[in-house]
Amino acid sequence: MATVFLCTDTRNATLVAVKVLRPEVGNAVTTERFLLEVQIVSELVHPRIPKVLEAGMHDKRPFYAMTYVKGESLRDRLVREPRLPIGEAVRIAVEILEPMTYAHARGILHRDLKPENILLGDSGVFVLDFGIARAIVRSGGERLTSTGVTVGTPAYMSPEQALADHDLDARSDVYSLGCVLYEMLAGEPPFVGKTPQILMARRFSSTPRPIRSLRADVPASVEAALIKALARAPDERWAGAAEFQQALVSAESQAIEAARDTGGDGAGDGSGQENLLEKLRATFGDN
Repeated sequence: MATVFLCTDTRNATLVAVKVLRPEVGNAVTTERFLLEVQIVSELVHPRIPKVLEAGMHDKRPFYAMTYVKGESLRDRLVREPRLPIGEAVRIAVEILEPMTYAHARGILHRDLKPENILLGDSGVFVLDFGIARAIVRSGGERLTSTGVTVGTPAYMSPEQALADHDLDARSDVYSLGCVLYEMLAGEPPFVGKTPQILMARRFSSTPRPIRSLRADVPASVEAALIKALARAPDERWAGAAEFQQALVSAESQAIEAARDTGGDGAGDGSGQENLLEKLRATFGDN
């Protein structure tokens, strides 16, 4: 939805990321309303959310500037390595859920969670453009629809968002993050299609393939958390980001506890249990 520039703030010589809305988007939004909505977003202060510093107009196009964070997008990482180590994928999702919980508590949804908006920085995982999609929707209204501009990305969009439901809540973002986690584990989103229309039709007519059918080493507790996040009906998903985060955090302890309850290999030496524990440590890290 925007062209991104790396710029220097001449007031303090710091690097900033400046995003200028593309003409088809900028022409559809009401400038005053967009700047007001961005002002609301700028009040988000969280270590995992790059701060919006200011917004304005440049050559009759709206722009906003945010703090620059050095790193690479999750998309760039997935291009190099389509399937991430299970423990790393879960940890990335858990870190994303921290700013999600913070923003949701303040009534702000992301609406466009996807690998391109997730930054793997030197000091952790960051979520970009929190609330910007909302600002565009609220300032564009029906003019966005008439110009054919879609706010959101079909591969990661919740079913209710795809239906243009304006009463979205935290469960919509939970679904989108479920799609991102699924892709980190499986190497592709839960639904794919040659066109957005085919992709969305599959979202309403079928269910995602169980992640363990694609990757057998994913712990059952992680799969269960993911299935709930990707439920088609919002009422069947995690109630919010905090609940989804807790489910993923507890996945490791559940898996290890199950391993401790498993007997040995029949020879009485416990080697089967130790081998399983070693596999779990390799999956999640030695915590």
